[in-house]
Amino acid sequence: MESSVEIGRFLFPARDDRTANVILRESKNIPSMVAFAENNNVCVQAGANVGVYPQRLAVHFKQVYTFEPQPFLFSLLEQNLKAKNVTYFHAALGDQEGRCGVKVDKTNWGASHLVEGDEAPIMTIDSLDLQECDLIWLDIEGYEFKAIQGAMETIQRHKPVVAFEDKGLGLLHGIEDQAVQKLLEPLGYKQVGRIKRDTVLAV
Repeated sequence: MESSVEIGRFLFPARDDRTANVILRESKNIPSMVAFAENNNVCVQAGANVGVYPQRLAVHFKQVYTFEPQPFLFSLLEQNLKAKNVTYFHAALGDQEGRCGVKVDKTNWGASHLVEGDEAPIMTIDSLDLQECDLIWLDIEGYEFKAIQGAMETIQRHKPVVAFEDKGLGLLHGIEDQAVQKLLEPLGYKQVGRIKRDTVLAV
C-alpha cells in the first residue's frame, strides 16, 4: 500500500522528496510558458503527476485537459485538484488508442514511463475533438512524439503552441532526437523558446 505526504499543500508519494521539489520549483515557470500562447482559452497538459501543473495552469486558462496514467499518482491528483475548470483523465497520450503499463521508480515517481501492459488506457488528443486549443504542453518521459502524432488534426486546425520536455528520453521508445521538430516543421512550426528542459514550438 503506497503512502503519501503533504508538501506545499499538495499530496505527493512518501519517501520521494526529489519529485515534489522538482515539480514545485518548475511549476513556477508556468507564467513564462503561458506567455507564448496567443489566447488563454484551452490548454492540454500531460503528465499531470499529482496535479500541481494542471491546478496552476487553471489560473491562466478557461479550460485545462490533463492526463496521468499511473494509478497511485492519479489517485493523488484526484485529491489535489480543486480547480473546477480542469478535466482530468486516468490515461496516457499516444498516437492511437490502446492500453499501456507504467514503469515506476519509487524513489523518483516523476521518472515513471510507459511500457507494455494493461494498467491504463491510451488516448489521443484528437479524440477530444477540441473546438479551441492554445497550448499543448507535454512532459511524458519520452512519449511526446507519439502524443503529438495523435494530435495532428488538432494542431493543423488550431495551431497551438507546442511545448515538450526534450532530454533524449524518446530513445526509450525508439524515437530519434528532433523528431517532434521534424514532424511539425512542414506546418510552419519553429522553436521560439526554451524553458529549462522544455522546448517551445510555435507558428
